[in-house]
Amino acid sequence: MAPIQSSASVAATGLGLRYIGDFVYAFSKPVGVADTETSLIDTTSGSGLIKCDVVFQYVTQGNHDFQYRIYLNDLVVFNQFLENIAGDNKIKFLFAIPLIIPPFTEIKCTAQNITAGDSETQAVSLVGRVYGAE
Repeated sequence: MAPIQSSASVAATGLGLRYIGDFVYAFSKPVGVADTETSLIDTTSGSGLIKCDVVFQYVTQGNHDFQYRIYLNDLVVFNQFLENIAGDNKIKFLFAIPLIIPPFTEIKCTAQNITAGDSETQAVSLVGRVYGAE
């Protein structure tokens, strides 16, 4: 997916990156994720190096365990398991993953329900700065 031009509306969700000057973001919309690995962000970076934080979000209250992955050029660079036990009344916090993304890199952030086949809503955000873009 091509970067959004600076003249376009920049308030958006979806699979791709949005550029605002030297800043970049991607906010997936809430996506129902079952037992198949599902892309929340799936795009290619532009000509600059990106320094960013990525945060996965368990959007709905649920009781399933999830696997979160970040791929750069089809290589897994982050793999996290979230155990979500029903009825334990504990808030499940997901943390920011610092990431450096080289220019012209395929980026994919995924989630997968590894407990059951039914769907729970998941999301991800990527927020950062671009360096050296042409």
